[in-house]
Amino acid sequence: MSKGILEGDRKLVVKVNELAAARRADYESFRTAAQGVEDQLLSCTITTPSGRGAEAASKMEGTPAELQRAGVKALQSKDYRTAIDLLKRALDADGPQTSLKDGWYDLGLAYAGANQHPSAIASFRKQLEFDPNHKHANGDLAMELQQTGKNDEAIAAYRKQLEASPYDKTTLKNFGLLLAQMGRDADARTELEAAAAIPPDDAETKMALAQVYGRLGEKTLAQGLMKGLTGDAGADSGQDIFASALRGDIDPTQTENDAQQVLYDIGGQFDSGEFDRLGPSAFSSMRLVALSWARIGWAKFERGENLAAMQFLQSAWLLSQSGTVANRLGQVLEKQGQPEKASHMYALAVAAGGSDVLDSRARLAKLDPAAAEKEIAQAPLELVQARTVKLAAITSKPVAARFNLVFDSSPRPERAEFVDGDESLRAAGEQLREKDFPVRFPDVSSVKIVRRAQLDCTAGCAIELLPIETEQSGQPPITLVTQDPVLTPSGGHFPNCRGDETDSSNCINAPQPTYSPEPEYPANERKAGHEGTVVLNLIVGTDGVARNITVFRSLSPAFDAAAVEAVKNWKFYPATKNGKPVPVKAAVQVAFRLYHRE
Repeated sequence: MSKGILEGDRKLVVKVNELAAARRADYESFRTAAQGVEDQLLSCTITTPSGRGAEAASKMEGTPAELQRAGVKALQSKDYRTAIDLLKRALDADGPQTSLKDGWYDLGLAYAGANQHPSAIASFRKQLEFDPNHKHANGDLAMELQQTGKNDEAIAAYRKQLEASPYDKTTLKNFGLLLAQMGRDADARTELEAAAAIPPDDAETKMALAQVYGRLGEKTLAQGLMKGLTGDAGADSGQDIFASALRGDIDPTQTENDAQQVLYDIGGQFDSGEFDRLGPSAFSSMRLVALSWARIGWAKFERGENLAAMQFLQSAWLLSQSGTVANRLGQVLEKQGQPEKASHMYALAVAAGGSDVLDSRARLAKLDPAAAEKEIAQAPLELVQARTVKLAAITSKPVAARFNLVFDSSPRPERAEFVDGDESLRAAGEQLREKDFPVRFPDVSSVKIVRRAQLDCTAGCAIELLPIETEQSGQPPITLVTQDPVLTPSGGHFPNCRGDETDSSNCINAPQPTYSPEPEYPANERKAGHEGTVVLNLIVGTDGVARNITVFRSLSPAFDAAAVEAVKNWKFYPATKNGKPVPVKAAVQVAFRLYHRE
């Protein structure tokens, strides 16, 4: 209330799959008309209350049960700060032997939603002290332990959850994905197969299972899964799957049907709330969203529906920045008689890389031979600028932070959640929700876009959407050098296992990082605009701990020290030889990269 005027917001959320089938075409028409002018913005979102919710919560009085009910309501609205305040007060008021059912569990969910993982772990464990057979607490505890790199403890918690709920699809999937990440493919296969057998279909589980089958030598099974996901049984799930999916000999109808089914399945996961926690699965699903949009766009191009093709391919390009998608979008633009835009897209395709770099370069040279090399030289910086949004001044200090962003049918995020970094930037979430990002939805569906982003305030403030391929892997490259010379005085070299019939009996499965927090960027190097990559040599022991860390390729004393300090805290799944852990020498690359702006 201000000067006798009551101000408020009314938010409309329309979920197409909840509309009567006979009315969906009406909504499509409304949306098309409302977005007919490019400068217009139509968005239907649920916005998280800002500081007002927490302020109101601090003044709320009531019994412990009433405070808990209010906290759960705030949790359901994704107002995590308010939920934490109310639920803590409810538990404090109820005393150490709380009678509140799910009180600690609800508080754990609120902490998890606010990315306060240690507090979430402590809350879930407290719930299990009161109720060892809680229906969900072990599964949520496992997810939080996994987020903090405590994978052995996460495995134990996943197993306890499955003892209580052996057919919990989400637990089976998350457990299988963790085991696959750790290189325990035989165990991962069991859990992922069980998850895949429980409806509804889950494209991410199929992709992970295809990767596991491939590493286990089960090529026929891997090919069957990849056929449905990409349209090509020979696609490699770990390589450029866009190139395999966007061939010139596709069946357009089958391709579009398969891709729509994947999107329908992912949309169902958003509708069910499975992705509300923004765990690793939510982010890795974006690769499949981009792939499906690209497949639909390419199928429409093959049928001569060029405008619709551009809509889907443009959305896929903004999400993936795949060189292959850029190449196909360039072909559509060329077909539409837009050679300048096509040339520009081919230059971006070359910079983005992928399987079709030579083809993109040749097409660019044909369209614009005089300026081709200049365009290619400018393209890498443009790729970064294209996913960067400038912000109003937030602080004068050279600080940075990471955020998770959720977009729902709009280029403005409905959620902007602080993950880590300088606390002075936590309040920037409200400003981020008012900014338009390079995000586009090609049609109306339940699919949302979730992105990780880096907010940097070195020279002015800007936020960059991180590439989804980086989001998916989340790990630096690991290069196996040799077995630990302490065990092999001769320093003999052993080959990497490739997972096929050519492997020798002495081959080594390389160590895999399971927890690799980013290094702190040296302040002086940040101010000077310096960046680059430090290469370190180290020994990964059978316990997965890095030792004897030395600089192999230096960048500067400050960068080198920051890289060494970061890697001291990394954790690995150890290398194995004949199924047994062995210590190895490894080389790791630690990248320091600024986020360029004009």
